[in-house]
Amino acid sequence: MQPGLFSLGFLLLCVVVFGLQQLALANPPWGIWAVRAYEWGAFYAPAIAQGEWWRLATFHFLHAGWGHLLNNMIGLYIYGALLEGNRLRLGWPAMGLLFVAAMGATDLASWWWVQGASIGASGVVYGLMAGFLVLSVRQVRLQAPETSPAALRSLLVYSMILLLVNVTGPGNINIWGHFGGFVGGAVFGLFWPLPAPLSVSLPDQLLDPPLPVSAAAGDDEPPQTQA
Repeated sequence: MQPGLFSLGFLLLCVVVFGLQQLALANPPWGIWAVRAYEWGAFYAPAIAQGEWWRLATFHFLHAGWGHLLNNMIGLYIYGALLEGNRLRLGWPAMGLLFVAAMGATDLASWWWVQGASIGASGVVYGLMAGFLVLSVRQVRLQAPETSPAALRSLLVYSMILLLVNVTGPGNINIWGHFGGFVGGAVFGLFWPLPAPLSVSLPDQLLDPPLPVSAAAGDDEPPQTQA
């Protein structure tokens, strides 16, 4: 399982930015991280309101430590592979739109409800997760309608678990950003066209075989075959 170029590029950019930040810090990062993160483009609504619009994009690539980075990069890798790989086979236009939807929804939710500074690609990860879940449920409904109620219940249960984890987690988690990213990905999943089935089933081919050449050409009597 390997992510496509779009997800892999986003992942590598996050890693490179994190590495550059570590090199730029003269002291261990934990004591002065908040100041450095702000300087590098953390989300902060008052600063954005004063014209620093780049923070709407830059904060997605910043992380608060190795654990924060690793957690988000694992999510990017897994859901990027599921979306761009053989499971759903989304191309770069679809992935670009999904990333924009997740980032934009995270920005909007953070703008309205987050008072302090925020950093991290978690909103994007939640958007990819929601996009994958919704597209998968739609695909199941199309190819195996009898299983769609169970798939929908699984999606709802999974969403509730994620919500519970966020609500009961540490106080410094940007819950609203995660929620916004999830909604943005879900909306994308609802409206993006599903890919065509991977292959035609063998029974369909056997039930509708091609005509012999002579019969297709209009012969009165198609050639006889012997068992």
